[in-house]
Amino acid sequence: MGAFRSVSVVFLNGPRQAGKSTLVQHLAATELNADYATLDDITTLAAAGNDPEGFLRQFTKPLIVDEVQLAPGLFRAFKLLVDELRSRTEGSVNGRYLLTGSADVMALPGLADALVGRMTVLPLYPLSAVEVLGQGVPVINGLFDQDIAPARRVVGRRLQLAEIAGRATFPGISGAGEKSAATWFDGYLSALLQRDVRSLAEVEKITELPNIVKLLAARVSGLLNDADCARDAKLNAMTYRRYRILLERLFLIAQIPPWSRNIGKRLVKSPKLYFTDTALLCHQLGVGLGGLQRQNPGLFGRILENFVATELTKQVGMLGDGALFHFRSHDNREVDFVVERRNGTLIGIEVKASESVTVEDFAGLKALKAYAQNGFRRGIVFYRGTDVVPFADDMVALPLETLWTLDMNVTTDRDIRVLAKASGKAFEGVAFWADYGARTRVRCLIPRTVVDDHFYDGGSDKQAVAAVERNWDVVWPALVKKLEEGRIEIVQPEEAPAFRQVVLDPSDIEFRDFRR
Repeated sequence: MGAFRSVSVVFLNGPRQAGKSTLVQHLAATELNADYATLDDITTLAAAGNDPEGFLRQFTKPLIVDEVQLAPGLFRAFKLLVDELRSRTEGSVNGRYLLTGSADVMALPGLADALVGRMTVLPLYPLSAVEVLGQGVPVINGLFDQDIAPARRVVGRRLQLAEIAGRATFPGISGAGEKSAATWFDGYLSALLQRDVRSLAEVEKITELPNIVKLLAARVSGLLNDADCARDAKLNAMTYRRYRILLERLFLIAQIPPWSRNIGKRLVKSPKLYFTDTALLCHQLGVGLGGLQRQNPGLFGRILENFVATELTKQVGMLGDGALFHFRSHDNREVDFVVERRNGTLIGIEVKASESVTVEDFAGLKALKAYAQNGFRRGIVFYRGTDVVPFADDMVALPLETLWTLDMNVTTDRDIRVLAKASGKAFEGVAFWADYGARTRVRCLIPRTVVDDHFYDGGSDKQAVAAVERNWDVVWPALVKKLEEGRIEIVQPEEAPAFRQVVLDPSDIEFRDFRR
């Protein structure tokens, strides 16, 4: 909803059956008071394709258009109408159109430029483990910012990967049995490869697509090599690459690019290949996860890595800050995943299918640390054990379940105090301490300028505290949001230990005035 209030067009993009239509229909009936049109309806699609501008002009309220990739001509019409509204409206024209798409139409020529500066693209993937098994809050920022100490048996009931992947999947089959899931995936892939592909491009050898999907499944979690894949598919390199890109645009597969401080170098190294859903990957491979670790540990490890890739992708998408990479040094030291924030700080993540971890498992993470230098925050090895085991101040082995069960709760004793710069001088602000997760303390500061301009018009220190107390339902959620989003600074006093701090800015409360 925040994005819808800040831009004219929001494009909700992701795989078919991920829950986009259910979400926007709910929003249309509740929070948005918007009209709704789905291009899955043949008549509606015909009208939108025949006269895109006329189709849009018939709606006076905010409009939701479902499956917009079926009528790409609408994008030029969106631009025309948004610009027209801007030219004759003094106020904001934000929140005008909410679009959904099951294909990455923004990669198509011409469409990416049509709504530059007018549209925000948000991903929506199948259910994540943090949604179905955790607190519903992404834990990536906790992995960046929380203190992590040794702990024994932090995992309760152990879930097998088959159960985890079977629940963190498409909403329509989450928790379903293997037979039901297999039937669902057969229908899903048939619709995707027969109907949805045709909506993006003319495909001469459409019967080759199922074979390409199986071929890619066999190479999951490895470096992508188009030349080898084309040869094995018995297709020329250009045709194969075109088909592979179509599968990416339909969110069936995804690439994770290599990380480097040198942006140019990222373009000449190979990405790694993953499927966007691990249960679907297993269906394509024709394997069940029960007993697979014993029967084929190599394949099990690659499927486990794929699952972590999908979970990280979903959580990064929820946060809207950062990007996912892999790392390989010049001497072939590797790290499965690198999560890098916009500010350049990063964590490295290795995935191990074993129940124990050794010093050697951190070799790639140490190489990443040396390369990233000050940007490196922590190296993590996720494994199938139950203990939290630090290997250094910034290196730790964590149970896999931490990826969706890390404690992200934020609590406070609400002991609000005036923070004085020095005895007898005007106060610097109002502050209190919060507990972030199990072991991390964070100071929450409301600077004097914010207190004066937004909560009270001067007075005693006691009145300043009272003003914050009176507006606690505004102050506390805003600070918690900043903390959960990782907008934390490290303060280093001259003669005291460093501590973490979040600072309330006027923008965090939308510049509202609460003074009485």
